[in-house]
Amino acid sequence: MHHGRTGSAGGPGGRKLAGAARKALVGLGLAVLALGLGLLAAYAVSLVRGSSEPSSTLTHPPAGAPTPGTAASSPTSPAPGAAAVPPNWTRTTVSKLGIAVRHPPTWSRYTEGRVTVWEAKTQTGGRGIDEVGVAHVSAAPATSSLDEFARSFFAGVAALKIGTATGDERQADLALTYTRTGAPVRVALHAERSPRHVSVMLARTSATPADAAPKLLEQFRTGITSIP
Repeated sequence: MHHGRTGSAGGPGGRKLAGAARKALVGLGLAVLALGLGLLAAYAVSLVRGSSEPSSTLTHPPAGAPTPGTAASSPTSPAPGAAAVPPNWTRTTVSKLGIAVRHPPTWSRYTEGRVTVWEAKTQTGGRGIDEVGVAHVSAAPATSSLDEFARSFFAGVAALKIGTATGDERQADLALTYTRTGAPVRVALHAERSPRHVSVMLARTSATPADAAPKLLEQFRTGITSIP
């Protein structure tokens, strides 16, 4: 009886099969490792690009946000300050209009129809060129009220040239020139509408410099206040 182990796992055939299996497993492991390294490298490249390249999904700033390099606008930004009233100007009340005004201390008060004016004096004590005044007229759009007032109050003066009233229903401005005792003068006028009337304010100076009348008018306007 023969007791040999022909064809067993420990024989030459079994060892060849085991070696081939190990090689296959090693090859598979190397392939998996290479694939993993490739994926890791691709992920790293995407991170670098994502941090260095600009995004294609940038949006505009939200409504109301300031654009870079510019200041945010505010609906409550203060308007430029009004002209300062000279500290030596005198305060005077105009009871019929319910207001108090400020004017140069040496100027004299006159009433010309519905207009109350204050005028500078000449060296001989006569009525000078520089003048401020105020009146209340019937309520109407400020532009038309100012134009009508100018044509009525200055009717008959020499070489009258009236500009176009600019503004809207609430406020308006107008400028005119004429000749007074042979000298050219300039008048700046401003109108403000309220529910009951339109307030008209004026300032007159020599024709030059051109900004003298508007500046005087702004100072006069600033000094007007309501009284009980």
